[in-house]
Amino acid sequence: MFFDTPRTWILYEPMDRDKSLLLAMTSSFTSYRTIYIFIESKKNHIYFIKENPLIE
Repeated sequence: MFFDTPRTWILYEPMDRDKSLLLAMTSSFTSYRTIYIFIESKKNHIYFIKENPLIE
């Protein structure tokens, strides 16, 4: 049921330049899209409340 602990350390080799650039672009794009969607949803929500005649 329990996992065995490895007897030696697991060492990862360093990342090369191409992979690090790909990782940076992917994480930047994901962060940008998440923040953009959050801001747009807030703007739409405020617009909906301002322009809705039923909420007065």
